[in-house]
Amino acid sequence: MSTLRPLLLGVVALALLSISVSAGSIPLVSSVGEARLVLEGSDRAAAFKKAVKEALVDAVKKEAALLVDNPEDLGAFEGEIKERVKDFVVKYEVMEATFLLPEEGADESRDGIGEYGVWEVKVKAYIDSDLLQRSIIKSPVEGG
Repeated sequence: MSTLRPLLLGVVALALLSISVSAGSIPLVSSVGEARLVLEGSDRAAAFKKAVKEALVDAVKKEAALLVDNPEDLGAFEGEIKERVKDFVVKYEVMEATFLLPEEGADESRDGIGEYGVWEVKVKAYIDSDLLQRSIIKSPVEGG
């Protein structure tokens, strides 16, 4: 029983800590974004990072479309989404990432320098919905 007591107190303390942290936490929503990026060059890693960013932008756009009355009005906000995607996305998970090589003979007209292929990326983004909503509400007023 003496070894069980500290363990039990630790579990209770951890539960109280998690309750206090969740009480002041950021309201997050999850959204899935996808991107397809053609690589023409030698830096596969840089192209992957760019594809992930495009997928995150896609995820934020999908969530923003749910927050506006008319999804066509979202066009005025697209630039801000691209600029501030790191602010809106609290964390993300890469669900799928595939690098597709071109089919044999498909790139015969290329100069032979570097790699060619396509990154297909799918991410699950956890988005700060309050910040996104405040930005959407504020954006049309500043623009117009």
